Amino acid sequence: MKTSRANTRCFSAVFSIAVLFFIILVLSGCAGRGGYAAKVSKMLGRSVCFSDTYTLVSGGRVFDSDSSLSSFRGPCVLFFLDSHVCQSCITKHSGKWDEYVRDSIGFGVRPLFVTSPLPDYSDLINETSIYDSLRFYIDASDNFVEMNDFIPAEQAFHSMLLDEEGRVLAIGNPVGNPSLVSFFRERLESSQQ
Repeated sequence: MKTSRANTRCFSAVFSIAVLFFIILVLSGCAGRGGYAAKVSKMLGRSVCFSDTYTLVSGGRVFDSDSSLSSFRGPCVLFFLDSHVCQSCITKHSGKWDEYVRDSIGFGVRPLFVTSPLPDYSDLINETSIYDSLRFYIDASDNFVEMNDFIPAEQAFHSMLLDEEGRVLAIGNPVGNPSLVSFFRERLESSQQ
């Protein structure tokens, strides 16, 4: 019995040292990547703004001058796809992302795809004709970035969880990441209390 307790204490001490080492590595890595933690804290709690009109691609059709985002209410996972993301990359997995977000997070969360202006909508038209609930809002005036200047340029910050009022609760792409899905659920629960 004494050997078992000694082994448990030894394991606990080694585990604590390993966790501390991991935290130090993460924090030092954040400082080296242009202040990742500072960028996250600058975003959290901020309200995302949408312009008055977007071009909407939904149900295999294009609708000019859709204004539904100007009165948008979440919760949602916003995927902002800027001009640095190739168009086929945008559509390649978006239908699966749509299903995953709706099925895995709960709380009525839905995905919201906002893209920079695109030269051609044919891939989006094809994708939305396959996935009925999939909608792309194209920022034809290209002012999403200007209106939301607190969102960093790096792609890692372009997926985020928004609450009912459009405020940023968490940052990251939850697709295929069960840990982040759990974190999103926790953030939603705490925001509703």
